[in-house]
Amino acid sequence: MKAITLAVATLLFACVPVACGPKARDDSENKLLGVWEVVGDHDITGSTVEFTREGKLKVVDVYKGRKDFLDGTYTVDGDILKVVLIHPVGGKKEVKEPCRITELTHNDLVTEDEKGRVERLKRVH
Repeated sequence: MKAITLAVATLLFACVPVACGPKARDDSENKLLGVWEVVGDHDITGSTVEFTREGKLKVVDVYKGRKDFLDGTYTVDGDILKVVLIHPVGGKKEVKEPCRITELTHNDLVTEDEKGRVERLKRVH
């Protein structure tokens, strides 16, 4: 359970490396929109995150063959992406943890959390 929460938090909480200003922030928000899939060789490969225009997100967390579905919200404040996940197990616990986006293109999203764990995602649609 703790591994799932940590993995989802690692995927989602990020700083966006762009110049300050409303136009740059809007561009980053637009690049995040859509469905992203975790790629690489680790326990959460195949998990997906969907960022919507309304500031909501949906996560399908695949962990060692098990799937969990989580909902949440996100906002972009300057170069910070703030995400709140509602974990369905344990009384709808809110999960918050910041990470840094080290790469954000139309097709690639790479995040690094405070402990140095890196997650790579590819746009699905």
